[in-house]
Amino acid sequence: MLGNLAGQWLSVRKPLAERINGLFAVGALGMMVGLMWHWSFPINKSLWTSSYVMFCGGMAAVAIATIMWIVDVHQVRGWTKPFVIYGMNPMVAFVGSGVMARCIYSIFKVNYGGKEIPLEAAIYQSMFASWLEPVNASLAFAITFVMFWFMVLYVLYRKRIFFKV
Repeated sequence: MLGNLAGQWLSVRKPLAERINGLFAVGALGMMVGLMWHWSFPINKSLWTSSYVMFCGGMAAVAIATIMWIVDVHQVRGWTKPFVIYGMNPMVAFVGSGVMARCIYSIFKVNYGGKEIPLEAAIYQSMFASWLEPVNASLAFAITFVMFWFMVLYVLYRKRIFFKV
């Protein structure tokens, strides 16, 4: 709902600077309200408490306003291409990565080291944990997963294949 409100605010026919300033101000206010609310109703992501929603909604508004200021006001766009590629097929990335994660974490099993383990564990052990510390191996696995889906989306982008709902 907060994203919908932000989108409605950004589509209003007002100068861009006014829309960005308004979004930034409301975002900063939302963060402050969320942090103050935390004093009596703790921020808890797992429960999606209202203080968490206010703080994160405010943070998202500030982030969007900042990105709009950089990209639309100052015309700094060279770094945005990966985000454009992800944004052209977001449902493919969301559904595809979710299905793939479910499959490699729980459905597909392989024989590794004499035991049958999930494919994800075999990939993690053989490609990352064998030479990295656990925290870095986990990060490397996550980055590899994201880059895999970036490559899938890049191929779709280059072929101008866009799935829309």
